Amino acid sequence: MTCLEVFSNWVEYNSGQIQIVIGIFAFFVAVIALIKILEQIKISNNQTQLSINQIDSLNKERLFDLRLRLTIRIGEQFKILRNLQDETNAVSQKLQIFLIEIKNNHENSLNGLSGIADFHREQITNYFELMNTKFKETHELQKSLDKKIDINFIENVLEEVEKNQIIYNSMWDGIIAIEKNINDIWLPLKTGDVMQAAKIKHNLN
Repeated sequence: MTCLEVFSNWVEYNSGQIQIVIGIFAFFVAVIALIKILEQIKISNNQTQLSINQIDSLNKERLFDLRLRLTIRIGEQFKILRNLQDETNAVSQKLQIFLIEIKNNHENSLNGLSGIADFHREQITNYFELMNTKFKETHELQKSLDKKIDINFIENVLEEVEKNQIIYNSMWDGIIAIEKNINDIWLPLKTGDVMQAAKIKHNLN
């Protein structure tokens, strides 16, 4: 009897046991495959969680940087507004003294200069009203920093803050222009150059 026949007979008589062995082997293979799949899922979940944690960390870092930047910009805007207020007060007082000087020493020019003075008074009043509004808005922004705010909110506020800076620059230019107009008329009157003062007054009109 050949080895093949012996093996064939053995398989035939032991087929049940062989099927059990094969089944057990297949089960262990399936278990091992399942374990590997679970390990891959766990690794994938860990990587996903790591990415989420990294994004969360970056967002927190960006939020901190933006809050700090906004805090600094709000402080700067308070300082700008106070300086604008001081300069506007100074120009307002200068305009008042200028009119008193004109009334006392150059009364014949008072009527001609009253229109210019009224125009500047209106400008100064508008500046004070705008500054009061901006002070209130900036105080509200400062209080909002104590609340739970997100990145989008801060970015929008920072954009608004930069727009305010353009307004403040324009106000500075306006205050400087008012003071220059007063000086341009006042100085010739002080030095007795009435013709020059009249010429400047005519140009301003």
